[in-house]
Amino acid sequence: MAREKPFIKAAGLLCLVTVAAVPSDKSLFPVSASEVVPKMVEPPHEPPASIRVMTYNVHGLPALLRKRDTGSLQEIGQRFRHLRMHGRHPHIVVLQEAFTDEAKAIGRMGGYAYVVDGPSAQDPVGASPGNAANHWWAGEGLGKHVGSGLQVLSDFPVVATVGKAFPEAACAGFDCLANKGILSVSVRIPGQSEPLDIVTTHFNSRRASGVSHTRSNAAFERQTTALVEFLHRTRDPRRPRILAGDFNIGRDAVRQRLFRKAISDLTEHDRFDDALQFLHRHERRPLPECVREAKERGKDLELWSNGSSWRLKPVRADAPFGHEPDGTMLSDHVGYQTEFRIIPGAIGRVQ
Repeated sequence: MAREKPFIKAAGLLCLVTVAAVPSDKSLFPVSASEVVPKMVEPPHEPPASIRVMTYNVHGLPALLRKRDTGSLQEIGQRFRHLRMHGRHPHIVVLQEAFTDEAKAIGRMGGYAYVVDGPSAQDPVGASPGNAANHWWAGEGLGKHVGSGLQVLSDFPVVATVGKAFPEAACAGFDCLANKGILSVSVRIPGQSEPLDIVTTHFNSRRASGVSHTRSNAAFERQTTALVEFLHRTRDPRRPRILAGDFNIGRDAVRQRLFRKAISDLTEHDRFDDALQFLHRHERRPLPECVREAKERGKDLELWSNGSSWRLKPVRADAPFGHEPDGTMLSDHVGYQTEFRIIPGAIGRVQ
């Protein structure tokens, strides 16, 4: 039976967030939407023909680890607001490295009606076999000092949420200081009989972890296993699903192989396609330069799978957060969005 969370305010309305039934795995737990009361927009009521979804690692690290000052995070929030004023904002955003208060304020600054945080530093991690001897000098075995850094921002009503911290041994090096994991948020799209599931995550870094590639790749493999298990446990075949985030795959052949195998092992109804790869194959126009940069870098991904009640088809992509005119960036990642056309109908891949 679903568990109900208290009423929360969103865009001046009272919204009841109902958390989906939590599976027997106690490492899965409900997470609640933050109380956010933006003044500039109400959730859309008219059925949209398409939706825009962005993934963005905002580099909102604690002060000692930050490469940029907090002004960049404020500029990111202001740009989201500017995009909204001109009707070009993403309807849904998944953020990574939103660790600090400044980073967590981006959704409020951008006028999003719903903001959901991923696992916190206090949320439980699961037990698993793995690294027996901690590399304490590289941050292992010292506890979780920050949460997952995951957030989902949405214009559309949030109807269910569930999160999972990665197992204790599914981390390596300095990444172990954060309680990284997975966040799934179900949003109600006007005109559709079933919600859309948004799943986001942030995998272990490679070089920045401060440990050997062999050790960090072993953690990466455990995280892919945890993700696949999570996707199986939380799947509702009636719903389309978007999986987006910072997977830290890059050009590492081991990680590419592990991730490709994990995705291919999913059942037919759970199989994902890469939105940028789809656009690269099917669009006559080349991808914008910054989107192409994100695609070639191979870390920030947007994948989607279709449901039995309605489907999605990528039609274009752009990068509102890329390189500034002076060549600088507000983060060390490109923030790009994919526009998905909504297609009523049966499950299946879109050609």
